[in-house]
Amino acid sequence: MPRPIIRNEQAILMEYIGDEEGPAPLLQHVRLDRATAEAVFARLLDNVALFLSRDRVHGDLSPYNILYWQGRATIIDLPQAVDPNLNRNAETLLARDVANLCSWARRNGIHADAARISGALWMQYRFGR
Repeated sequence: MPRPIIRNEQAILMEYIGDEEGPAPLLQHVRLDRATAEAVFARLLDNVALFLSRDRVHGDLSPYNILYWQGRATIIDLPQAVDPNLNRNAETLLARDVANLCSWARRNGIHADAARISGALWMQYRFGR
């Protein structure tokens, strides 16, 4: 996630990712070789697990909400993130987030079972296994 610069009650100013020629491209528009795509996919799933361990589900995660710059994927657009302890749709939102990532992975030649992955993440979160 971009580094926060300053915030108030209504907004957060985040660091700019890109250069003087333009912003970092969305992951949706980046072509990666399979090995790089596998590493990016694994890192994104690690981030989903990290968010969940901090009681957050992104809720709208897709390659359109991930920037890719200098070999690094950065998740953006977090205002709709939910606390799974307070939102009864959190498991469904998590499953959709993971399905979107798995769809991107498939387009990059990576087989990933979204239901298995999201189920395992949810079980780990809820029951520690």
